[in-house]
Order: sequence, then C-alpha cells, then structure tokens
Amino acid sequence: LLAADPMNFFLVGLTLTILLEFPFYFYGLEPRRPARQRRLICLLANLVSYPVVIFILPGFFSSYNAYLAVAETFAPLSEILWLQVVAGPVTRREGLAIIAANLFSWLFGSWLLRFTS
Repeated sequence: LLAADPMNFFLVGLTLTILLEFPFYFYGLEPRRPARQRRLICLLANLVSYPVVIFILPGFFSSYNAYLAVAETFAPLSEILWLQVVAGPVTRREGLAIIAANLFSWLFGSWLLRFTS
C-alpha cells in the first residue's frame, strides 16, 4: 500500500521518523534551548532533510546501497548544518544526538520495511 502511493509513503515515513527521532532531539539538544524550541527543531530539521532523501536523492543512484549511504549521510549532516544556520552554534552533544536520532530511525525503518514487505 505504501509503495504504491509515494505521497502516502512520504507522509507516513515523515511522521514515523519525527516520532522516532523526537526523544533524541528533545533530550540530546542542549538544555539551554527551551523545550518548545527543541520540539520545533526536531520537526523542522526533518522537514528540511526528509523530502530530499525520499524524492530527490533516489534519482541520482542506480544502486540502492549507494543511495542509502549518501542519503543516510546527507540527512544528519543537513540537519546539523540547518540547525547551525538557524539557531546558532551546534555543540558536539547536539551533533551526536542528531546522528543518533537518524541512525535509530533508519534502523527501525529498515526493520519495519523488512517485516512489512
């Protein structure tokens, strides 16, 4: 069902990604950032990276493994860069939290796709 409808796949995947990554953003971003800002950062960072990963990057690769390597490197790096631009300096803790969030959501998504395909 999801593979047949790209927009449905996108919306379900984006929602699931945000839900999975939220704890990493909320607890991993510096406490100096207000809770409201940390919630908003999680949402907006994924709105920046996820469409590129789902709609743009696949067109550049014939190999799924190559796409996956680039996409899963692009996502956290683009989110860290975006955060740096819009909210000021990103600490090591924050960068690692974003990387961990993306790794976790990718692992969970891979597991889920394996059992639903």
